[in-house]
Amino acid sequence: MSKDLTWPGLRLAKLLDLTPRRIQQLGKQGVLKSEARGRYRPSAVTDYVRYLRERISDPPPPNEFREVRDEQGELMGYERDEPQRYLTIDLAVEFTEKSLDAVSRAARGLESSPGPNGARLYPSHYLLERIFT
Repeated sequence: MSKDLTWPGLRLAKLLDLTPRRIQQLGKQGVLKSEARGRYRPSAVTDYVRYLRERISDPPPPNEFREVRDEQGELMGYERDEPQRYLTIDLAVEFTEKSLDAVSRAARGLESSPGPNGARLYPSHYLLERIFT
């Protein structure tokens, strides 16, 4: 292979199954080094593989967590820039206790039927209606 051989960014993009825009971004990040404007040496393929290996072995740090609070200012959990909420164990226990307390309060005064092993059975639609209203 000649030392002077270069490929246009479009060819490199097709070879790596990337968009030409992504090739430009990787060039700006210093992952891919262009020889001339928009032209890359075949060694850019090796550079890209090295970049992927580094990302797998050393992933970027997660985004910072921030508190999530309800209208009254109560801490509801933590989130990052993703549609996922994170809880501490203490918050999970607190929410579980509050949920169980709500179920217990909702069941008071409802008619129940005896169930197996002495358990009390409540009509689910009445119980759920009391919990969520």
